[in-house]
Amino acid sequence: MNKARKLLDIIESAPTVLIVEDSLEFMEVLYHKFQEMGWNTIRATNVDQAKQAIDQSKDIIDLVVTDFHLGSERGNEVAEYAKEHMPDTPVILQSGDPDDPDVNKELFDKIYNKVNLKDLFQDIGA
Repeated sequence: MNKARKLLDIIESAPTVLIVEDSLEFMEVLYHKFQEMGWNTIRATNVDQAKQAIDQSKDIIDLVVTDFHLGSERGNEVAEYAKEHMPDTPVILQSGDPDDPDVNKELFDKIYNKVNLKDLFQDIGA
């Protein structure tokens, strides 16, 4: 097996997470943590980018992690679109305000507070 094929096999076997976060600083924290865990990452900073990523990569996305407040948009929109196009893919909300009354909790498989992300990564297996 040549080196390129071996690398492709490794990349294809690693899980892929779509991270949707409008705070670039927080995006970097999530990105680096998932990378350390061996995950492939796709990043989006708003709902339109998330929808485009889902359209282009729905066959390889294993998990969606989205913030709730995405500028003037909401994570509910990401979750609805993900559930419509990838119904078997878990969608996790991570938010500084997980109890916001606008959060449609039925859309999310799990909800985490940004303040305590260790719970998210502990549940994922880090």
